[in-house]
Amino acid sequence: MKRPAALFVAAVLLLCAAAAPAPPAARTAHAADMARGEALAKGCKCHGTEFHGADPAEIVAALKGFRDGTRFNKIMENKARGMSDEDMQAVAEWFATRK
Repeated sequence: MKRPAALFVAAVLLLCAAAAPAPPAARTAHAADMARGEALAKGCKCHGTEFHGADPAEIVAALKGFRDGTRFNKIMENKARGMSDEDMQAVAEWFATRK
């Protein structure tokens, strides 16, 4: 009987840890990434709200395709060529949070 109780306690502790708010440093880093994403998104006026709520992985994949030459559009190729992977992730995450 002691083993199931220990497993239950471990599960409860894991759930509590997962539900705990992010530490201040993580919140600050996330806020900085979101600010960077918003700044980068200001250069995306052609698309308006088209990407609001989009899956970040799809946006990143598209941007990498433009950068790597597997997707074609001169404007997007030029924009993506100047973006790091971190820039792409930041702008994708920012768009994902918009409704």
